[in-house]
Amino acid sequence: MERQILVLGLEDSLLGLEVSSVKEIVRCEGLTGVPGAPAALAGLIALQGTLLPVFDLNVCLKGGKRDNPGGGAVIVLKNHSEAEIGIIVDAVEDIIEVKAEEILAPPMETETGAGEYVAGMVRHRGGLLILLDMGRLLSETLRAFHSGSSGIYNKTGQIDES
Repeated sequence: MERQILVLGLEDSLLGLEVSSVKEIVRCEGLTGVPGAPAALAGLIALQGTLLPVFDLNVCLKGGKRDNPGGGAVIVLKNHSEAEIGIIVDAVEDIIEVKAEEILAPPMETETGAGEYVAGMVRHRGGLLILLDMGRLLSETLRAFHSGSSGIYNKTGQIDES
């Protein structure tokens, strides 16, 4: 059975997530920062009459804080737990179809240290496309966000050891 994968550009990496987890894709316009918010929360956007919290995927995976996370696209994810959320990516590249047997096992570690969020890898354009386990990444990011940090990183961008 084939799976549809949305190919995303994030800095110098290509990442993928299942199309079935995406509600819509919108331009990253009108992003309003939230003073004192953890680094991973890029801000809020008004979307169809509601405020949508938008997380910077780069910060969720690598920590730190980007000066200008806007300019790319916001991927609105289908009802993750009780509320919709969005993630900022630099670019939406493509949608590809992948057979289950083409998915390689995830590595034990990755350059970002975020290997626990990698669901697998696929050969793509002469390189490897990292398939994200968005459910796990967002669950951890939201859990940490509600406890006062962002993802596996705290407000200062350091790894949260708790």
